[in-house]
Amino acid sequence: RSVSEDQLRIITGQLAPTGAEGKDNENTQDKERQLSKLLGTLSHAFLEAFCLSAFDPAATLHALAPRWQRKLITLGVDEVQAETRIAETQREILRCLNGANRWVFDRVGVQAECELKLASSERQGDEEYHKHRVVDRTLMVKGERWIIDFKTSHKHEAQTEDEFIASQKEEYRPQLESYGELFRGFEDTPQRLALLLTSIDALVELGLVLILMPHQQQRKCPARFEDSLCSRARS
Repeated sequence: RSVSEDQLRIITGQLAPTGAEGKDNENTQDKERQLSKLLGTLSHAFLEAFCLSAFDPAATLHALAPRWQRKLITLGVDEVQAETRIAETQREILRCLNGANRWVFDRVGVQAECELKLASSERQGDEEYHKHRVVDRTLMVKGERWIIDFKTSHKHEAQTEDEFIASQKEEYRPQLESYGELFRGFEDTPQRLALLLTSIDALVELGLVLILMPHQQQRKCPARFEDSLCSRARS
């Protein structure tokens, strides 16, 4: 099937001018950081769109390549490097969508969501504190809530794959645990927390984390979930 208008808006939304175009940045590390961030953002947008409903990813990426290249060139990346990095990024995306972890992107049940916005509030004395989070991917599989964060980082040359995986788990465990905490505020469901490392197509589980929630904390149930889910959580 073809890409819908909504999916196209998601995919191309990051290609709009940002004001950073045309600025001369001589710092090689800053340029590499900016390039990696942009490619990661483009990857996230593509995966989000694919989660809405499947389309031909290879044909779509092929059509997008010239637009991605023009975007990178406007940020000061030379044409050869832009072409190389885009090809690498698109290979990684296709490997994720066609490999053993493809199920992550399937529409499985009404509680499958991508880029799900969550909010929480907590009152401490006279002050009320708010937290906002965006979950890359969540879905229910066999009664378990999968909470998955996409990471597009690459391992350093000196790192082994195991060392890379360990470093990503250590760095992002607090982030995933905070997502799990928010979900446990409105549902009592076993959780599986995981990172999808797109550069090596690895779904890395952090395991089941049980978090005791203070009674005074209140959680907002995601609007896109069925009303019955929130009603059950409040009953």
